[in-house]
Amino acid sequence: MTSQMKKSRQSKKMKQNNFLVDFIEQEMYLQNPPLKTDKFIEYCKKRGVNTTKEELEFFEKEKLFFPIARIDRPVGEEERIKFKKSEGKEYWRPAKDKLQDGETEIERYKVKFYSTYDVFKEDIIGTYHKELLKNWLEEGCIFDPTDKDFQEWNTFFWRRVGT
Repeated sequence: MTSQMKKSRQSKKMKQNNFLVDFIEQEMYLQNPPLKTDKFIEYCKKRGVNTTKEELEFFEKEKLFFPIARIDRPVGEEERIKFKKSEGKEYWRPAKDKLQDGETEIERYKVKFYSTYDVFKEDIIGTYHKELLKNWLEEGCIFDPTDKDFQEWNTFFWRRVGT
């Protein structure tokens, strides 16, 4: 690759990264939220462009067409306590909350979970999302898909939770 091509690629990546910063900072997602794959396919079909999930994945793999951004949802972990109340019913709560009188511990365990997923869902978009999205961008949880190696789409959702 020539030095001119490298500069052009770096410039393109800088523009895309700046776009993501601007996209979040200027809250462009409020007016035009990114679409999940199935909604994007519907959007295309309404405009006479027939495509499929497999075709979109192929285009990304071949570096022809990319999503505006990729979200790699952070995984959280919480320790929980399962306990029984004096009447015999079983409950659970975060382990940080101590047992109270009349409660008997059954077990402690950890659960893994994804943090908020539908940050662009129309009915839950709010101001706090700007800070959440900015934090995710800084942490690398929202990124330009051209910045990372291609990843098979079927490995996104559960790969980090271990199920």
